[in-house]
Amino acid sequence: MTTIPVNDHWRIELDSHSWQISKARQRKGAQRWQGVCWFPRLTQALHWLLERGIRGADLADTQEIINAITSASQALTAAVERASIEDVAAARSHRRTASAGQRMAGQVLLGAGGHR
Repeated sequence: MTTIPVNDHWRIELDSHSWQISKARQRKGAQRWQGVCWFPRLTQALHWLLERGIRGADLADTQEIINAITSASQALTAAVERASIEDVAAARSHRRTASAGQRMAGQVLLGAGGHR
């Protein structure tokens, strides 16, 4: 599984179906990660985290909003860059291959025409 750690509280994980945003939780003295949102595309997951970071901040004026957006964007960009680009590319390729395999299996199950 490809994991992109964002900070101590958030990370993005890729499984065979989607990009999952997970939040750190303490349970019985141990840190556990709990999935909170799922997206078909990495960009959607990143936008969600960006919006959440901005929305949660106490911002008084336009310059503070711009600074918060810039800071959150830079943090997310750094997190993605820290993750191995090869890992992300391989994960995307795996998802495409799995999707093609699922479509092919569906066509076999539904007959040569593949119509539903």
